[in-house]
Amino acid sequence: MKSVSSYALALIATVALVCGLHCRAADKDNVHILDERISYTVQPSGKVKMVDQTTYVATRADDRLPAISMFNEDISIDKASAPGAKPYYRSWEPGDMFYTGSRICFMDVPLRKDKPAKVTFEQTYNVPEQFCNVYLKAPYFTDKSLITIEIPPVLAERYKVTPVNLDSCMTFKRTVGKNGSVVYSVESVGREAFRYEEDAPSAALDAPQLIVTGFFKDTDELYSFFRKYFEPAPDSSESIAALAADITAGCSSDIEKIDSIASWVRQNIRYVAVEHGEYGIRPEAAHTVLERRYGDCKGSANLIKALLHSSGIDGRLVWIGTAAEVSTRWDSVPSLMSGNHQIAAAVLPDTIIYADGTATWSPAGYVSQSLRRQQAMIEDGDSYMLRMVPDVGRDADTDTLTAHFAIDGSDLHGSIAHDMGGMFKISALGSYNDVDQSNRQQLLRYIISYPKKNVSCHDVRLEAPGPASQRCRIISDSISEHGAVYRAGDKLIVDLRPVRRNLGLIKTEKRKRGMVNPFAFTYVAHIILDIPEGCEVESMPADQTFDSPWFGGFITYRQKDGRIECDAEVSTRRNNAAVSELEARNAAIKAITRASESKIILKRI
Repeated sequence: MKSVSSYALALIATVALVCGLHCRAADKDNVHILDERISYTVQPSGKVKMVDQTTYVATRADDRLPAISMFNEDISIDKASAPGAKPYYRSWEPGDMFYTGSRICFMDVPLRKDKPAKVTFEQTYNVPEQFCNVYLKAPYFTDKSLITIEIPPVLAERYKVTPVNLDSCMTFKRTVGKNGSVVYSVESVGREAFRYEEDAPSAALDAPQLIVTGFFKDTDELYSFFRKYFEPAPDSSESIAALAADITAGCSSDIEKIDSIASWVRQNIRYVAVEHGEYGIRPEAAHTVLERRYGDCKGSANLIKALLHSSGIDGRLVWIGTAAEVSTRWDSVPSLMSGNHQIAAAVLPDTIIYADGTATWSPAGYVSQSLRRQQAMIEDGDSYMLRMVPDVGRDADTDTLTAHFAIDGSDLHGSIAHDMGGMFKISALGSYNDVDQSNRQQLLRYIISYPKKNVSCHDVRLEAPGPASQRCRIISDSISEHGAVYRAGDKLIVDLRPVRRNLGLIKTEKRKRGMVNPFAFTYVAHIILDIPEGCEVESMPADQTFDSPWFGGFITYRQKDGRIECDAEVSTRRNNAAVSELEARNAAIKAITRASESKIILKRI
C-alpha cells in the first residue's frame, strides 16, 4: 500500500543516491535555499495542483544542484525548469523486490557562487486519495519558506490540514479567503537542513509535516474504498483446496492448521512487490499468487486467507501500519497514510490470530514487533473490525548464551551456544539463508565470536528444527578466545565478558535527531569458568544491577564446586531517545560495558 508520503520520504532520503547516476550531489553546507515557495491547490474535482518555486544559492564556491521531483501514473509532472539545466525523466524503483511505477524528473543545475537560481516544478495529483501529507523539510538550510494548501469552498468543511512535529522556526496559520476558500500555511525562517542520521526515526514519524484528511469522510468510507479492490469471497479454486488439504494433513487443531498455512506461504511465496497504480491497493488473486509463486504483502495475505477458508477457518484480510513507518490510526486519521502493510487474520470463536505472509522465518504464532500495539482494520463483510494487535511475544525475543570455559595458557577454551528466539531467530536464519553457501561458516563464526575478535572456533553449526520452529541454535563445541587470560606474577586475570550483545552506542557529535531501535529484546547469559588446579579466586567483579530508562538487568558471579558461574541479563525498556537524552543513554550502555569487562583475578596457591 502506498501514499504520497512514501514518495516525499523517498525524495528526502535518496537525493544523493539518485543524482549519483548522472551528477554528483551538491555540498549541503555550501548550498542554501534562499526562498522556498510551494503551493498546493485542491480543485473542486479533488485533483491537486502543486507549484514549487525554490531559489538556491551556492555560498562558498560554484556547485551543482541535483533538483529532483518524483511522479508516477497518479502524479504527473506538468513543468520542470531551471537556469542552465534540462529536465531528464527516468524510472526509479526502491529495490529489486519492488515495482512501484515511480519515475523521477531531475535536473543537474549549475550554481554560481552568490548567484541565485530558481528551480520550478509543477505537478498534478490526479488521484486525490494519494494527497495525504506534505513534508516541511529539505536537505539544505533554508533562509525562508512558505508552504500553502488551499481548499476550495465546496470542500472547505470536509478537508482538514493538521500540523505535526513543527519546529520552533515554523508558524502555522489558517485563513479564509474572500471566495470562501481556506488556506493553510506554514512559514519558516532559518530552517535547519533535514539530514539522514543513523538510527534516527523514519522521517514519516519525526519530520515536520502537514497531514491532509478529508478525501475519506470517515473510516467507513475508507473501508468501502479498500473493499472495491478485493473479492470478499475467498478463492476456492481446485488448486487452493488441494494445497490446503495437503498443508494441513495431520494437523489436529485449528491453531496447527493456521501455523502450517502461514509457514508454507512464508517459505514458498517469494516476496516481490508490484505497487504501481491501483496495484498499490488491490491484492493479487490467491490462485495467481500460487501459480506464480511470488507476490507482495497483499498477495500473500490473500493466499493465506484462501487457504484458511479452504481448511474450514474464517480467514480475513487485514490492513495495518508498521510501527517504524506509521504513527496514525485508522479511526483518527482515515487516510492511506495510516497503513502500509497487509496481513491475514484467522478469526476464531475466542481469539484472532494474525499471520504475516512476508515474515519468512517467523516462529509459529509469532507476531513481529513492528505490528504489536498497532491498529488493525479487519475485513468483516460490509463492515470491518478495528482491533489493536496485542503486545504478545516479548519474551520470545530472547538471545540466550551458554558457555563453559577452561583456561588454556592465555586462552579461554571450551564450548558456546546461542539459543535464539523471536526476532533473533528470524534475523539469524534470514542472514544465513541470504548469504552464499561459501560464506555461511564465516557468518556463524562472527555471530558466535562477537564481540571478541581474536577467536578460533571449530565445528560451528546451526540447528534449526524447521522454518516455523520457536528457536534456533548456533553452537561450537570447540572455541578458543585467544588473549582472554593474561598473567601478572602469580595471578591470572580473566576477561570473561558476559554481555555479548551490541547495545547501540550513538555518535552524538553534530547530532540533530533522536534515535529509535525498532526492536526490544532480552539477552541472557550463563557462563561457567573452571578454576584451574592449583589456583584460587582472589577476586570476582562485584554484582551489578542496571536500571535506566533504556535498559534493565544484572551481572552476578558466584564460586561453586571448583568453578565460577556468571549470570547476566540485559533487557531493553525504552527503545527511543530524544537528542537531549542520547548522552544519558550512551552512559547507560557504557556502564553495562564496563561491568561486563570487569576482570576475574585468580592466584596460584
